[in-house]
Parts: sequence; structure tokens; C-alpha cells
Amino acid sequence: MKKVFLFICILFSLVSLGQTTDWVKSFGGVESDKGISIGVDSLGYVYCSGWYNTEATFGNITLKNNNSGGTNKENFIFKMDSLGNVLWAIPGGNQSGGCCDDRALGMHVTPGGDVFITGTFWSSYYLGVRGDPGTINVTGNNQINAHDNSLLAKIDTDGNPVWVIGFGGDNTGGGCPYPIYDADDHSYDVTVDKDGFIYVTGFFSGYDADFDNLTITNPEWGNDCQPMGYIGKLDASGNWLWVDKFDGIKDQRGSRDNRIAIDKYSNIYVVGGFQNRGANQVAQYGPFSLSSNGEWDAFVFKMDKDGNWIWAKGVGSNKTDRANGIAVDVCGDIYITGEYRNPMVFLDANASNGSDTLSHRQKRDVFVAKINSQGEWKWAKRARSSGTDKPYQMSVDANKQVFLGGTMKGEATFSSNLVVGPQIPNDTSASAWVAQLDGSTNTGDWVWAKMGGCDTDDDDRTNDVCPDGFGNVYAIGFYEDFANFDGTILNASGRKKDIFVWKMSMVEGTFSVNNTYDTIFTDSMVFSPIDTGLFFSNSYVLDGCDTLFVDTVIHQRLGVNIVYDININGTTTSINANSELINFFTTTKSYFQGDNVVLSANIAPGYYLKSWSAKNNLLINSSGNYSFVANYNDTIVLNISLNPTVVYTINEIGTNSSINIDGVNINIFPASFTYNYNELITLSPIIDPAFAFASWSSDSNFFVNGGSANNSFYCQFNDTIVLNIVNISAKIFGNDTLCSNENEDAELEIFFTGNAPFLFSYTDGINEYSDSTSENLYVVKTQQAGLYSLTSFSDANGNGATS
Repeated sequence: MKKVFLFICILFSLVSLGQTTDWVKSFGGVESDKGISIGVDSLGYVYCSGWYNTEATFGNITLKNNNSGGTNKENFIFKMDSLGNVLWAIPGGNQSGGCCDDRALGMHVTPGGDVFITGTFWSSYYLGVRGDPGTINVTGNNQINAHDNSLLAKIDTDGNPVWVIGFGGDNTGGGCPYPIYDADDHSYDVTVDKDGFIYVTGFFSGYDADFDNLTITNPEWGNDCQPMGYIGKLDASGNWLWVDKFDGIKDQRGSRDNRIAIDKYSNIYVVGGFQNRGANQVAQYGPFSLSSNGEWDAFVFKMDKDGNWIWAKGVGSNKTDRANGIAVDVCGDIYITGEYRNPMVFLDANASNGSDTLSHRQKRDVFVAKINSQGEWKWAKRARSSGTDKPYQMSVDANKQVFLGGTMKGEATFSSNLVVGPQIPNDTSASAWVAQLDGSTNTGDWVWAKMGGCDTDDDDRTNDVCPDGFGNVYAIGFYEDFANFDGTILNASGRKKDIFVWKMSMVEGTFSVNNTYDTIFTDSMVFSPIDTGLFFSNSYVLDGCDTLFVDTVIHQRLGVNIVYDININGTTTSINANSELINFFTTTKSYFQGDNVVLSANIAPGYYLKSWSAKNNLLINSSGNYSFVANYNDTIVLNISLNPTVVYTINEIGTNSSINIDGVNINIFPASFTYNYNELITLSPIIDPAFAFASWSSDSNFFVNGGSANNSFYCQFNDTIVLNIVNISAKIFGNDTLCSNENEDAELEIFFTGNAPFLFSYTDGINEYSDSTSENLYVVKTQQAGLYSLTSFSDANGNGATS
């Protein structure tokens, strides 16, 4: 495969400014008041939400309960200009006496300045000052239950309530323990797409929850009393279009909040924390199951705008970790932030020291991670102090600059080059902090950070941060006593908690798009000649704003099919074709025409390779290795055979002769042995003294040493090997007559068997004579009459017998 790369870079911004504080404002009353969310519109106006107790002042506007003695929570929404002047403020809630817990928990501001808030309320809910013209309220019994209800409301850019709805569950029986916060329903976050559709996430308690005519259920409620998360979509008028649920919302530690963001295609991303539950001890996100590494982990999931699940990811250590904030940039890259208590792995990401494991120091540290729209982790960063550290909501601007804040104790370390101390020297209490991180890089580098707060309270906090698109960033949170924000002192002494809004300049980042062009050359196999040739295709892969454009050049080449078979089935014999194991027969493999294929065989015990056979292609044997060029469709057969068996015997059974076979003496015949194919066998005869070696005989195999007694053969065939021996003897013949009146000698004939020369003795009954000869037969002429007989005989080998 050959690749060609081209790169195109599009530069969006190259402005670097010093980071300074412009102003800090304080709002609230004598009780505990908290700023939760902040946003800006396209003109730079700033919108804030949260809640207050009893009464609170925002600029020249004071919001309070009708019964000023009550200490119930009410939510607020107010609008400021870029100088920090409050333009309007409205309350939301029951607004009566000591009743209720009405809070704004999430907010979205459209470019046109419409404000959407989510939250929770008890009893009745009024948006706007209760009793004033233009104030609206939640109506309908199905929108109000006896505990905390989920809330969604819309306010226009001038502070006029547009609509408000309540929703959730009221079926919370089942023996769940007191306190009954287990029955609460909260809508935690909201966002709106460019078409005006609204997306909301939160949690519900009980067996089920109602969203107008839509209902979702919690099957495990009766077993664990744990709430479930929900995600839903509404039209611009607040009518539900669809809703779905998900597992894993941790309740007892107050960690039930989820955060939501969408990309430019209205794909939905949600983060939070989850625990294992149910019989399988997993958390379910549509078709995806996540399992927590510790008591609870962070999750992030993606859905499309129609509520179809796309992916879900979990990340965490062996302790308690969760995600608290999420933002999506212009390229569709996702940033999440949260807290963790031990090292955790962001698979294949650039985390700590070149690994994908994010290191940890102590207690709770802050993490920020980037993941692309395919669910692939890109990088992860940490920030920490010596105490418990937490981030909350976050945002990202058009140049991929990421902003977040939270709470830290004492000196805060963001990187080796960015260590920030509290505003008050030696302060070890929890301070609010704000930081900028460059999301456009491959490492996610910290740019700057600031801290603010007092030194007497352990809960000064930044809850949300947002840039305005004009080089400024705004943060909202709460503080106590005398708090120092970059030299500006806010005074909440004698009160509980007050709200701060902090305006700072930001460092504008650089952002470029890197498009890559890749040309891939590849081969494809076809089996018809008319389909061969060069073909081209185009595709692309998105990774945020970076696009990999791929031009593929496909060479469609003619293929051939080779069928592999074996002549004897049922053995463990197999074939290697180009190192690929084939052990089922018949098997068909495809090759490009002209490919060289190298064959080898793995022969089963008791068998040997007899031959390879092919019908159409030429098999080549090179040093025992077979190969062929795959030019044609064919059947290649491996022919095997059982190893050969040889039967040994002697032509003269009953003598004292035997055979040494490979050094082992065999003296009982016939004897049978099985050998490996082509195994070399050595033979030597042990001959009865009365006999002599004559020859070896074979039906099929060939002797190496011709007619020699000591011989060998390569065993290639079933065979019968015979040791042929002959009797070794001397015989004397004579029946002649001696006449007294004649001078002729009588003749005796002696016949020998064996190897010359021959030594022998004979007697005429009176005298014994000895002689040697190489003649056979040997003639004795004599004038001595008598009864002649042989008394001894031996051949050249010392063997012999007489008769």
C-alpha cells in the first residue's frame, strides 16, 4: 500500500493579549445565595442564574419572598451589560414564607438573548414576581409532585417570562429510607440548537417519570432506591418530542448532576458519574453497558438529535470519580472536566509522561480531557492542590480555548510552569479559581489561572465560566466574608454566602484546520477478465475540524481458485500453503493470477508423503520443497501412504542361521517390521556353520551393496526380504573296480560346496590322507582298494561338513 500526504492549514486567529481582571461584582442578601450559571448573547450582554434565600439584591433590584421571614430558596435570573450594570432581575419559585426548595441548576443563553433555565421546585412555581403582571406559573397536576420537581423555563432577552413547565416522577414507594431526597427530580442542564429545539438532562426518582404523554421507568428502584438519568428533546414551545433514560446516577453523596452540550449537527453529549447496579452490576446507556472501575466513575455518551444512541464511554480509577462539565467546540471535539481520586486511563490518549494514564497526587484532583466525535480520547490534563479540588461547568470559544473553574485549597499547580497561589497569603481554605486551557493543541496546555476568595471559609467556588467572543471571559460563583479577587475586595461579612460575577480578559489562541490528503494504492481480486483494470474511489474521515481525504486507486486483478485435497481422509495430516495452515479438506483458497505458492505438508504419524499432484498448474520440486505458480484454477492433492512394512525370512528354516537388522539379532522367522518411508535399513546374516550365504532377495526394494552378505536398503515399499543360504559340504563318490591284471587307476570324485580353497582329509579304511585344492570337483586316482570316506572338510571360511 502506498500513501501520499498533503496538508492544508487554515488559520483562524493569531492574537495574544495579556490576561487581566476588569471588574468583580457582588450580589445577594444576608442568607446563603449562590451563583450557578452564566452566559452571554451575541451583543455581549451577560445573563446569570442561581438561587437566593429570603431576599437578595442585584444592582438596584431586590428580590424577596412575600413573607420576608421565610428562608426558602428561590431561583433568580438577571441580565447585565459588559460594565456590570444590572438591567433586570426576576425571581422564580413559590416565593411564599418558609416553603420550598426552588433552584436554578442550569442555563442556556441563545445568541438573541433568550434564556432557558433548568432546575427543581417544590409545591407551586411562579416565574416572575408572584402577583405581578406577566408572571406565569406551572400548571397541571401532572407537572407537580409532592417532592422536588424538574423545571424548564424560558425568559426573553428583556426579562419577560415566556413559558414554564414541570415534569418528573411521583411514584416513589418501595421502602426507600429517610430522608426522602430519594424522591427528588432535578433537571440539571439545558441547551438549544440553531433550529430552536431544546435538549434537557437531569434525573428522576421513583418507579417512573412523566414527560407529558411520554413515560420512562426505573426497573431497579424497588431494589436500590437509586434515581435514573434522563435526556429529552422539546420543540421551541416546550412540547416534549422524545425522552430516554440512562443508569448510574449516584445519589447519596449529592453527585447526581449531569451536564449537556451539542455540536453543530445537534448531536448530543452528556457527562456525569455512574455506579454499577442491577443483577449484572453495570450501568446501561441505551444498548451500551459500562462497568465502573471503582465505586463510581465518569461517563460521557453521544446521541443524535433524534435520540439514537451512538456511543458511551466510561473512565475512572479504583475509587470515586465523576465528570462535572462538558463543552463542544466548532469542530465537534468534546472537552470534559471532573474530579478523580487515583490514576486513571484515557485509552490511547496523551496523558502523563507520554502515557495514557493520568497521574494523581492526593485527595481529589481536577482532570480535563479531550475526546473526538468518534469517542476516541485525544489528551488529558490535571490540576491539583494539597487539598480536595473540584471543577464545575466549563465552556469553549470559537478558537478552541477552554475555560473552567471550581474550588481548590491553598496553592494550585496546573503545570510545572503554571503554579498559582491564593489571593490571601498563607490561605489554606478553599478558593474559587478560573483557568484557560488551549484545546487546539495535541497536548491541551494550560494558558493561565487565577484564584480568588477569603481565608476564613472553606467553600469559595466558581460554578461556571463563559467567554463573550470579544476577548473577555466571565465567571460566576459564591464566597464568604472579605474575599480578594485579583486585588478587588468583596465584602460579605456578617452574611452567609454571596454571589460574585468576575470579568477578566482572556488570552486569545491560535486555531488552524489541518486537512490531509492521502492516496492509497491497493489490489482487489476479481474472477472474470472483464472486471479487471484500474478503478478509483474517494472518501474522507473527520477528526474534529481536521479532515483526512482519501483517494483510493484499486487495481482489480484476476484471481484463481485453488482447491486443496488429500487422498486419505481421517488422518491429522495438514498442508501449509504460503505458511497458511489448511487442515480441513476440501478447502478452497484464492490467489492473484501469477502468485507463487509454496507448499509443505505436516504428515500424520504412521504415514509418509507419497506425492503432490495437480491438474493444471506445474508443480516444481526444489530441494524437496514444492511450489507452483497459480496461473489457473486447479485442484492440488496431497497423496500420502501408510509407512512400508517388511517381512523377513530365511529359505532354510530350522537351521541355526539368523539376521542382524540394524544391529538387532532376529532368529524367529518370519519377522515383520514397519519403517518410515525411505529409512535406511542395514542387514548382516549369521549363518549356520553347515551353510553358506547365497544371496538376499527382495520383491520391491533395492539393495545398496549388490549381492554382498552385509548389505542395506532404503525402505520405500512393502516387501518380503529373504536370506538365501546353501548347505556347505564335501561329498566323495567312487564305485570303480581295480583289476589285478590291469595297470589302470581307479578314480574317486570329491565334490565341494562353499568357497575355495578347500581343505579336506579322507581314508581308505587303512590310511588317512590330507590335501587342499581349489578345484571342484576334485579327482583322486588310486591303486589301493578299500572303503573310502571323508573324515574332515572346511572351505575358505572354515565351514564344512562331510558325507
